Amino acid sequence: MGVARARQGRLAEAIQNYERALQLKPNNADACYNMGVALVGQGNLLDAIQNYERAIQLKPNYVKALTNLAYLLATSEDAQLRNGARAVTLSEQADELTGSKNPVVLATLAAAYAEEGRYPEAVEAANRAIERAIAQGNSALVRTLELQVTLYKANKPLWKADE
Repeated sequence: MGVARARQGRLAEAIQNYERALQLKPNNADACYNMGVALVGQGNLLDAIQNYERAIQLKPNYVKALTNLAYLLATSEDAQLRNGARAVTLSEQADELTGSKNPVVLATLAAAYAEEGRYPEAVEAANRAIERAIAQGNSALVRTLELQVTLYKANKPLWKADE
């Protein structure tokens, strides 16, 4: 029910549904993850981070939660929320779990490396993400990643894209 509400853009209702689901089953990693996604949609990044952390605590190899949390920690405009070292750890774990074949995970790894100032590694990870996105026929992701490679080559993290 919450996922359907979220897809309709009814985030407040989706969050209420996830809260109810978590009251009934507090150890539901999917509900924690979906709550995190909805909270990001509302701009509530701190609570989203907490929900992703809980999802990972419940399901340590939860690739989507690992990736989303790593992305927030690497790219948040709020310096208090950013944690590049943790973002690298999480995204490396997700990359290992996916056999280095998921372009979104690789793009997140690139963003995490850039946040840590590891720009050559960021460029390399982003280029691998481009290769995977091309193989999947995802031209929109390819274009986005090409712009990100330009940032990383200029020694800028992803959150500085608008500067």
